[in-house]
Amino acid sequence: MDTWLDAIRNLRNYCAHNSMVSGMTSSVVIRDLNDSPDVLPKDTDLFSRLYALKKILPRKDSEQMKKELKKLIQRTKFDIYQLNILPQGWENLIDQIEEF
Repeated sequence: MDTWLDAIRNLRNYCAHNSMVSGMTSSVVIRDLNDSPDVLPKDTDLFSRLYALKKILPRKDSEQMKKELKKLIQRTKFDIYQLNILPQGWENLIDQIEEF
């Protein structure tokens, strides 16, 4: 859980100081052993921060986070997959994350 909190704190700091959140590698997120190894493809990317958030947020909040992220992605003019911002099938991956 320490790595999850560290990753979330780093994400918050990146956002608060107008830093780029894609491509950040400031801390490692360790996968919960209850989750499949496939759920966390990388341990230092933006998706790993979403993994950490989903682990500690209440279910309702994590579902809202996913909805808001989908809306944001639909409004953007660039391809998040081509730029490796999120992994292919991130929506399915996030749904497979077990509750903590």
